[in-house]
Amino acid sequence: MRNKSLISSYFLQIALILVAIFFCFQSSSYAADITLKWAANTEPDLAGYKIYYKNGFSGEPYDGVDIDQGSSPISLTVIDFNDPNYVDPDNPELLLTGLDDNEDYFFVVTAFDNEEPYNESGFSNEVSTLDSGSAGSGSSDIAVEASCFIATASR
Repeated sequence: MRNKSLISSYFLQIALILVAIFFCFQSSSYAADITLKWAANTEPDLAGYKIYYKNGFSGEPYDGVDIDQGSSPISLTVIDFNDPNYVDPDNPELLLTGLDDNEDYFFVVTAFDNEEPYNESGFSNEVSTLDSGSAGSGSSDIAVEASCFIATASR
């Protein structure tokens, strides 16, 4: 009976050591959220906005694929209040979730109209998570002006 108890104790110790090793060497990657806000487009035929993003380094192509809202570009509407991608046409903003806290992200916004095929503006100024600090450091805002948008980001 003592051997069974000794063997059980031995296996329990090995299991605890393996669990400790697993947690000690686990990567510390966390999901981050960011709120992107921009100045409203005031054209009467505005249908929505597109959020383009990427991680890694600044500039095109904005081909991000790894956040909760989907791949770049994320299309938003200002027309259908019941659409899950609706944004307030007077105060547009979007909470982006699931960003990797260990990555730098870069964002631009465009506006599009209700024509068929639709017309889309050029990219706004680029904003990044580099400008807003790390997600773990609280909340901060950035604002940079462009010809048709003022885009800000906060964590």
